[in-house]
Amino acid sequence: SLLLPVKLKKFNALVPIIRLKNHYSPEEERKFIGYGYKIPKQYPQFYHLIKWRHLYFTVFNCYELANISHRALFKSKIDLLVACEYNPDVNYFSNIVESSSRELHCYFVQANNAKYGDSRITQPSKTEIKDIVKIKGGRNYTIIVDELDIDKLREFQVLSYELQKDDKNYKPTPPDFRKNEVMRRISESENYS
Repeated sequence: SLLLPVKLKKFNALVPIIRLKNHYSPEEERKFIGYGYKIPKQYPQFYHLIKWRHLYFTVFNCYELANISHRALFKSKIDLLVACEYNPDVNYFSNIVESSSRELHCYFVQANNAKYGDSRITQPSKTEIKDIVKIKGGRNYTIIVDELDIDKLREFQVLSYELQKDDKNYKPTPPDFRKNEVMRRISESENYS
């Protein structure tokens, strides 16, 4: 679930966006069954593509990230992928975060429990600069805050490979990346201002 801040005439509000998980981990399913519960399923499976102000993003819940086909649905369509996790398999999910950021060519916010760590903000860049901020773990819950330059990412994405190669901020966009989707977001963003 997600809370989106919105301004409604004279006051501010939070709008909840709630959905069932598309995929539960084998361990979650084991516990549901062990306690005598039915595993909640939604058909058809879906994710929200959220347009908030001029940002396009989606949210995946933990084990949903393991479905490569579902992640690929958002190629060229998002500026940011947010993953909410409660998962000790830090290495596996770390690999998914890093590859997804480059394959989808978007910023990636990974929020894992402090107990397990590897909460971070990642960008589709070379290894030395890909993590904007990263927290290993600890006892205390932590809020990671930074600013993402969405306009800069989009301006890079519409360049040809020859010009992308000269820019050291990001890795080049992947094959079949649809620049027209980015141009549409840029155009909508200009109309928003």
